[in-house]
Amino acid sequence: MFLRRKLCKKFFLLILCLIFFMTFLLQDDGNPSSKKSQKRKQSLLIRATGGNGDSIQRQKDVRDFSYYYSPHLSEQVHLSHRQHQMMLDNITPIVEKQDTNTGTGIPVRYRNVANKQSSLTKTITVSNMSESHQSDIPPTWLRISDDMYTYSAHWDARDGLQPAGPVVRIMGILRYRKEYLHEKTGVIFNGNVKEEFLNCSCFLWYTGQNYKEGQLRAFIYEEGLKAFVGTYFLCYPPQRSSDVSSDKRETSMGKNIPYAVSLVPHGFASNTHKLIYIRTSEELPNNSSGLCVRPLFGPYSDVRSITQFISYYNTVLGISHFYFYDLAIDKTVREFLDHLTPAGVTIQVLPWNLPTNAWEDLWDFGSLTALNDCIYRSAGLHHHIAIVDIDEFIVPRTSVANLAQVYQNVLKYKHGEEGDSALILNAFYCSEFENGTNLTDVLSFPIFHFKQRELRLWPAESRSKMILIPLSVISAGHHMVHNFLHKYLKNRASPKHVSVLHHYRSCSGVSLGKDGTGPPVMKQGSVKDAAMLRYKQRILASPIMAVYKMTLMS
Repeated sequence: MFLRRKLCKKFFLLILCLIFFMTFLLQDDGNPSSKKSQKRKQSLLIRATGGNGDSIQRQKDVRDFSYYYSPHLSEQVHLSHRQHQMMLDNITPIVEKQDTNTGTGIPVRYRNVANKQSSLTKTITVSNMSESHQSDIPPTWLRISDDMYTYSAHWDARDGLQPAGPVVRIMGILRYRKEYLHEKTGVIFNGNVKEEFLNCSCFLWYTGQNYKEGQLRAFIYEEGLKAFVGTYFLCYPPQRSSDVSSDKRETSMGKNIPYAVSLVPHGFASNTHKLIYIRTSEELPNNSSGLCVRPLFGPYSDVRSITQFISYYNTVLGISHFYFYDLAIDKTVREFLDHLTPAGVTIQVLPWNLPTNAWEDLWDFGSLTALNDCIYRSAGLHHHIAIVDIDEFIVPRTSVANLAQVYQNVLKYKHGEEGDSALILNAFYCSEFENGTNLTDVLSFPIFHFKQRELRLWPAESRSKMILIPLSVISAGHHMVHNFLHKYLKNRASPKHVSVLHHYRSCSGVSLGKDGTGPPVMKQGSVKDAAMLRYKQRILASPIMAVYKMTLMS
């Protein structure tokens, strides 16, 4: 009996050992449960997607915020798909406890992307910040409904607005339907939206008062037709009296200006408000100039190119304020921009946390909304602004001190009116023209090495860029102003002896003609044009270049 019990115990231990051994073999033979196999697959996925693998099956739904273009934003905010979905689906009332004395709710604002100081879902209440700082809150994309998203809001009280102002101008995008538009305005995809299709109400928020419902209108200002189009949502304040001129006088004195606006879809509770804080223009005593650049993507990591860009415009054209939109700016570029303040320039990098990552949803990553936001953001701050891309340089052919003089020279030769736009004609400085040019040295800048340009200049309104007066513009496109404040204002093309737009890039795949329907650029001849070299010594001696060299040594 004792012997039998001892044999059973040994046999049992042997079976356990065999089971353990077989389990080990199964886990290490390529089975999906193998940790080694999981790591190998994860590594391949990361290399294929350039990230954590989550974006390999990205949805094209505009509501999908699970992918961010900006690396620095994704570093600050780590959201799982479930957390994102909770943020997007949470459209329940977001009003804090009611004030029992006034019945006024204190609204809070959802933020889709947190800034450096914020936590994941930090909310900003009216009670914990002063009114003077509300307009300093960085803009961000907000979901109003599946068909409507907003980015920023600006107070527009200019004389001459049609229909009459003042009005809160909200930058956003709207899902496009052909039947939305009234009669055509003469500009493709532009026009007033029929009110019955908005399905939304607007509310204006005043200090020390309850919110008031405004009158909502919308205007589409798009150039490229996709699922969503750039749109102004216009919220007109209710008139307090029958004397409209009295209301305008109070508005001009700073009274009756709301600090925030909210859009609420029809069918939702009236206390469901996501606040968009309103930016009001500030008048500067000096005649400063600004520069607007459409959203940078890639991720954009070219410190050398952005150095020559800022150094040129600051040194040659006297521009001190630069506005960039961060779709995907690399950390190294952001750190470099942070170091430029002592060099005498102001760099404003605005978040561009788009609600969609698909080109099919939104043309050119919504750059028209960014550029028009920049126009209104700079109104009152700068008398003149230039709108260019990061590889484009407005090069004067005559001696000038600043951007304003280039603008005035164009108007002088074109007999234009103050408020017209100056269109600078494009010329490609194709990298293919410079055979054998070696620019591997970090201190070799393309603008000084590329001296051959295409033979002819492009016509106005095609590839041209512009200098404009922000207070004279209603909406602009990439290459011209589409809608001016006054009907007598026009786009004026710069003569080539006044200024030319130097465009430094590869011309592979670029064709002439409207929408690229003509022959390839590379099939036409080239001509030597080294006008940029006259500014070389000034640019290389600029404080921005000094910061760049210090960055290389650190």
